[in-house]
Amino acid sequence: MRKEYDLEHLKTKRRGPLPGLSGIPEAPEVNTEDDRVQVTLTLDRDITLFFEGQAQQSGKETFTSAINHALRQYIAALHL
Repeated sequence: MRKEYDLEHLKTKRRGPLPGLSGIPEAPEVNTEDDRVQVTLTLDRDITLFFEGQAQQSGKETFTSAINHALRQYIAALHL
């Protein structure tokens, strides 16, 4: 085995070059139909417990959609 490999031109099947190998990594697109982007985020436990509770109370929302809803309300309040 080689001690070092050139990963600049490494490709994955049907996805092209791996993001982030030569510069700032970009967030991968999850679903282009609804314009979502997958991110990794570390939150305090009390925050996650709150949003988990919000999702359970609504019966319809997921944990992620509860956070998205709160962030949209925050953004709307800034633009009033």
